[in-house]
Formats: sequence, structure tokens, C-alpha cells
Amino acid sequence: MDREKILADAAALITGDRNSTHGDAHENFERIAVGWAEILRCEVNAHEVGLCMAWVKIARTVSSPTLIDHYKDGVGYMALAGEIATARGDAEK
Repeated sequence: MDREKILADAAALITGDRNSTHGDAHENFERIAVGWAEILRCEVNAHEVGLCMAWVKIARTVSSPTLIDHYKDGVGYMALAGEIATARGDAEK
């Protein structure tokens, strides 16, 4: 599978019908950040949720490097993290 297909599939995942299943990504990541902040006892920003979820996919890829879904999901989480960070002013544009 080439990079364009991976990126296209990732884009379809994060721009498709996921809102009906998981809700708005920004709201969902905010909700997750609140929970993680309680558990970890430190501040967690919504865009950091996307970074951490991408890291989960990277870690899983070590065990199964040919499972293409890990790459697609990782790219998707990074895109969402970037969108949230730039929309909320958490990162440089």
C-alpha cells in the first residue's frame, strides 16, 4: 500500500461518519483529557490526547508492523491533534 492510499484512507476515517459513532472529535478529546487529567493528576490538553493515541498506534506497530490500520489510525490521530491544537491556539501554525 502506498503513502497516498494510507493518507486517503486516514482522511476518510476522520472526516467520515465517525461523529455519529464517537461524537465530535474536539469534544471527545476534551472529555478524554478531563478524565486523563484526573487519573494522571496533571493537566492534559485535548490535542495531547491525539498525540497519545497516535503513540498507542506507534507502539502497537512494533508488534505488528504489517497491520496497515495502525498506520492509518496514527496518521488520523495526528491530523486531529494538529487541527485541535491550531484551532485552540495550543500550537504554532
